[in-house]
Amino acid sequence: EWIRRELKAGRFLSFDDMQRLTSAEFIKIPPYAWSWALAHFLKTHPRYRDRFLRLSEHMTGEKFEQAVIEFYRSDAPILRTEWSLFVHSLALGYDIERAVIDFRPGKPLNARQQPVSLQVAANRGWQSSEIRVEQGREYLVTADGRFTLAQQPKPWLSEPRGISFLYSEGRPLGLLVAAIHSRTDPQDTSRETMLDVIPIGGRKTFTAAATGTLYFRV
Repeated sequence: EWIRRELKAGRFLSFDDMQRLTSAEFIKIPPYAWSWALAHFLKTHPRYRDRFLRLSEHMTGEKFEQAVIEFYRSDAPILRTEWSLFVHSLALGYDIERAVIDFRPGKPLNARQQPVSLQVAANRGWQSSEIRVEQGREYLVTADGRFTLAQQPKPWLSEPRGISFLYSEGRPLGLLVAAIHSRTDPQDTSRETMLDVIPIGGRKTFTAAATGTLYFRV
């Protein structure tokens, strides 16, 4: 609840911001909540949890801070992305393991090639299309298929447009959406482009706001 309040007030703490928190700040409720959220994220996420547990061997002073930097230096860009997506979607029952992203870079489309087809699993988080889009270029996405959102009180069947009587994050539950992942530089601490969600539904033409790999999820 505190994290959602902070985000609503425009106070997001990035992974880098978290490393700069002082002991004096930690005793206040918002930083305390952010710290526990990060601890839960790192100890639950399959890619980061082993290193998180090893941090207990480096708990004194600057030794700890340096260990955090060294342990996560190799995948700092994707850690920043996944942390940002985690806190902006945080809700009771959030499944970190299902939301794990397999970061596979995309390749540019050839204007002469046939349309590219791919499958998007309804029970996973963001999934790479392995397509690289270019900022300013226009793209057309069409989607079909059917999936089950819930079994009770009877099966809730949905198509890519989602169902209009129940909403999630302000959009119809079951809606197919897209986002562009452009962060690859370890020093890049700019705003996360994957927060700029593109509603796709059954058909959408959009202009890419950034250059990067296109991802989809339901």
